Amino acid sequence: LKWDLGVADQALEKGQKFSENAENQYIVLYLQNFSEAILTAQGGTKEDWKRLEKNKNERLKRIEKNKTDSPYFLYCQAEIHLQAAFVALLANEQYDAAQSLKKAYKLLEMNELAFPKFLPTQKSLSVIRILLDFVPKKHHWLLNLLGLKGDWQKGINNLLVLVHSEEFCKVEAKIIYVLLQVYLLQKPEDAWLFLNESLGNLNYSHRSVYFVRGLVALKTGKVEKSYQELSKIPPDSQGCSLPFVNYLKGETLLLKGDYARSLWFYQDFLANYKGKNYLKDAFYKIFLNYWFLDDPRSATYLQLIPYRGANMSAPDRHAQAFAEYEKLPNKKLTQIRLLCDGFQFAKAAELIGAVLEKDLETEKDKLEYLYRKARIAHGLENWEKAIFFYEQTITKAGEKRYYFAPNACLQLGMIYETVQKDLLKAKIYYQKVLSYKEHEYKESLDTKAETALKRLNF
Repeated sequence: LKWDLGVADQALEKGQKFSENAENQYIVLYLQNFSEAILTAQGGTKEDWKRLEKNKNERLKRIEKNKTDSPYFLYCQAEIHLQAAFVALLANEQYDAAQSLKKAYKLLEMNELAFPKFLPTQKSLSVIRILLDFVPKKHHWLLNLLGLKGDWQKGINNLLVLVHSEEFCKVEAKIIYVLLQVYLLQKPEDAWLFLNESLGNLNYSHRSVYFVRGLVALKTGKVEKSYQELSKIPPDSQGCSLPFVNYLKGETLLLKGDYARSLWFYQDFLANYKGKNYLKDAFYKIFLNYWFLDDPRSATYLQLIPYRGANMSAPDRHAQAFAEYEKLPNKKLTQIRLLCDGFQFAKAAELIGAVLEKDLETEKDKLEYLYRKARIAHGLENWEKAIFFYEQTITKAGEKRYYFAPNACLQLGMIYETVQKDLLKAKIYYQKVLSYKEHEYKESLDTKAETALKRLNF
């Protein structure tokens, strides 16, 4: 059993033939739910969500009716509940997600007590313990209500035991470890190094690894490498949604400044994607590509953003806010932002030299100009200049509700933590991030600051 829908489907075909064995029945039902949950999460409609919920309950009933003294009895039930939590969270059904998570957690704890040597339990239990410990403070009341408590250090340690084992789910555990490093612990370079060392020699039967390598490369600014890894996924791959792969390819090309090719992938995504998430963002990115190409079709896509997709993911909320803003931002500054996001700092430095302060018409543009100068200096490792412009951004912004000041604080915290090794100053800036009341990226920036403070044990 490997973390790949293609392999899962093969196992299902074989499993149907020997499912008279109870343990095999559990595994087959778990794989069926896993396959359906992944496909639903990637692009499911409301009908797909309802169908998954119905099928999930039927599968759980079938497992419960055939109880045996096997570690897979509780494990497979817990996995199905965990899959349900993941799908519900994507659908913005937070209460349902929390309830499913609680059921999974309790079942896994029971299995850990009953079968302490059964390592696969630790895969999911570790993830839950880590995630619970990083839940934003404003949601702690819900955890207390449900009786849930995290322990990220214990979770990481147990996950690493599984990573270095020979258990059937070790590839999945490695992928989970990498994603936690990138998205939670904010150590993308460490994740990339681990990925190359432990998952660098897998063949096409592990298509999901290419998808993860593409994601991590994108997060570490290796946009060309990201595109190459994503391009290794065959068109008939069952491990990843091809429309979403093309969405990410469009992202890599946009960050490189290859606007015409980026357009093609985003338009292909819109033509083949059935879900609601990331639609607003795709329309926004198509607008940007046309806008940078001085193509009048940009206006059409900008006008369509409020009427397409859902408003649940952070990229979609950003696209919605952009569409509702009364005035377009400075085009060159927007291009510079994307180049910085793609770690193309040398190109960004060239472009910002062509921006004249007299062309900055709004207060927001003037603040962003300072912030972009800081980001470019940061990316080019000119620490003194970066600190100067970050501090200028914070001073000029005051309490204005833009994300530039809180993000400047976050970046200063990272410089003082990792470069200057001044942990007390890092703490001050991370705490300052939390002091800003309202801005576009408050939830994500606050989470990153809280994670950093936890990492520093403050």
